[in-house]
Amino acid sequence: MKKTLTILITIPLFIYGQKKKSIDDIQYKRNSLSIHLVSDGEFDNKEKVLNAYNNYNFPDKYNDHRIGSSNVDLSNVEFSEEEFNIILEELGETKESYDDKIKIGKEIFGENYKDERLDVFKIKKFIQDSKMGSMIIDKWYDNNNDGKFDIDLITERGLFNASKEDIDKARSEATGTNVIVTGAALDLIPQTYVVFNKMSFVSNELMAAFVKEMAMKEINKMDEGLPKELAIKAAEKVYEKTSEGYSVWTTAFLFKFKWDEQDQINLYTSWEKNEEVKDEFLKNDFSLDLVGTEKANSLVTFSLKAEDKDRSEDDIINLATVRNVEKVFSKLTKNYEDFKPKVPLVEFKPLTAFIGMKEGLEGGETFEVLNEEYDSKTGRTIYKSVGKVKVDKKSIWDNRYSLDGEPNDPNGPDRTTFKGKAKKATYGSLLRLIK
Repeated sequence: MKKTLTILITIPLFIYGQKKKSIDDIQYKRNSLSIHLVSDGEFDNKEKVLNAYNNYNFPDKYNDHRIGSSNVDLSNVEFSEEEFNIILEELGETKESYDDKIKIGKEIFGENYKDERLDVFKIKKFIQDSKMGSMIIDKWYDNNNDGKFDIDLITERGLFNASKEDIDKARSEATGTNVIVTGAALDLIPQTYVVFNKMSFVSNELMAAFVKEMAMKEINKMDEGLPKELAIKAAEKVYEKTSEGYSVWTTAFLFKFKWDEQDQINLYTSWEKNEEVKDEFLKNDFSLDLVGTEKANSLVTFSLKAEDKDRSEDDIINLATVRNVEKVFSKLTKNYEDFKPKVPLVEFKPLTAFIGMKEGLEGGETFEVLNEEYDSKTGRTIYKSVGKVKVDKKSIWDNRYSLDGEPNDPNGPDRTTFKGKAKKATYGSLLRLIK
């Protein structure tokens, strides 16, 4: 084990009532995240959609823990006969019933149709085959990419709440497996997530034509006369209204890295045996658990609206794609407790924070105000609630993606305002969404 720890500490200043304060120097324990773009074969305007996705910035409420390839093509993932039979059983399908559904899907959506129910199984197989779990822990404990264990990333992301006394005690320990490092690791590593964003671009005309065809089958059963004529006109009107343009579909799959205290002990044991080489330890099967999925879609039409008069079709695809990813990501942060990000307060009169419409705020959401405290006995961070506040629907920051990088509303607020009181809140207190 390493016998010394070099640790840099940033102590947040506790300043009340600051105005327009930067949050660059506020340090707090964020969840760590790796994000990946997923596709599966060909679809309309695929290249444009994938290029547009590259304009989606990494979420600044999370530590950047990206690993492996940023683009994952599921068409390269194949199942053995045994694996596929297990999948069919989980789906409650026989081979015959499954083949029938695929045939109908291709009749409606064309030969490129694929069963989206297989996506999660393909992603799980990709995670296993690529040893993504080992890559995650490798990044945590080999931040210098030199093939040796180190705690540099743990230090950078997790030890800033420790006092000088705590650090001095850690330096005097006989081994590096002291409570301060172990506590920080157990705070951070189990909060490592991977999000796979599956993108597709579906022609609205295909579905509209199918709906019209089904409607006409029923209409043709009617007797000749005015009611039938009106029904035909109504079906044609619905078709014209719904067939224009495309729909951008995004499905986000949220996975959480599986890591506990026993894994931590096993790592330290391996480290003590040979601190220079970590390859044997990384041969272990580190897994990721599926937390949940969320979906979002956006309509892309090319009969340009007034506000789109200076935009090209590529611009509209770009905007719809990125906004759609923002939308599905905001659903993940709202619906899964552990994945909810924490955001620092930056002002107190009024209470404000850099979070807004991109994160799905509409007004009235309730946030808990938290103060971070360091527990020297366990080395863990404790969050104590000091109040609750609500989003002021009259002052929400529109921080959604814009084509030119400029504010969507130049005259609007540059941060979101909250109503409520938290008397013990300090500069650096955190907000966490409750509902």
